[in-house]
Amino acid sequence: PLMTQINSSTSSSSSKMASLSEIWDDLKEGIESVYQQQTMSKARYIILYTHVYNHCTSSSAKSSALASAAASQSSSSSIRQPQLFSSQQQQQSNNKLKSSTAAAAAGGNNSGSSATSEGAQIIGCELYQKLQHFLELYLDTLRKSGMELMDEEILKFFTIKWEEYQFSSKVLNGFCTYLNRHWVKRENDSGHNNVYEIYNLALVTWRDIFFKAFSSKVTNAVLKLIERERNGDRINTRLISGVAECYGKQYRIF
Repeated sequence: PLMTQINSSTSSSSSKMASLSEIWDDLKEGIESVYQQQTMSKARYIILYTHVYNHCTSSSAKSSALASAAASQSSSSSIRQPQLFSSQQQQQSNNKLKSSTAAAAAGGNNSGSSATSEGAQIIGCELYQKLQHFLELYLDTLRKSGMELMDEEILKFFTIKWEEYQFSSKVLNGFCTYLNRHWVKRENDSGHNNVYEIYNLALVTWRDIFFKAFSSKVTNAVLKLIERERNGDRINTRLISGVAECYGKQYRIF
């Protein structure tokens, strides 16, 4: 099963450091192939999922958080009572330090240390912004390619691109699962409601760049099509239902 292979892949690579600059070129190439409707193998999907996972759980970020927590605890304890600890007190202090650093190493499972949280936010934020920028550029290019279309042609263009975009965005959302579950969730829990899971980010970006640019033209084209049907002409009702589905999702989610 796919999830078993993904779990095996992420487990075997969990110690790898993955800065965004190291993974982005290949990740972007994979995302582009998804939005170009190219067939993707299971192995390729797992590689893209693993890129996101390795970046979000980068050992460099964890090591930084661990070192920061350890240094802070060690420094504060030595300043307070540098030479007045009994052996029992020293042991208690050491145990407390071990517990603190272990919590920092464990990271985002619960509400871990602030240092770990900050590290996770920085990594997640940069990747999130790059994904958002990719979607904005893709949709702007797509928008420009349809600006001259009218009437039934604009409806065909709009419905086809909507169906393709939904499918591609679900695939993107799939290999960004770890980002959704951890960084996005943490942002939402912190009250940042303008941060979305990647599929919903894709829909918001579609609305702002593509949907708003064509909504008036598409609505007029639908009304003309309905009028033709009332006059006895045979029409492609799938175009109307496709537009209605898109409109409904825009207003239902947002």
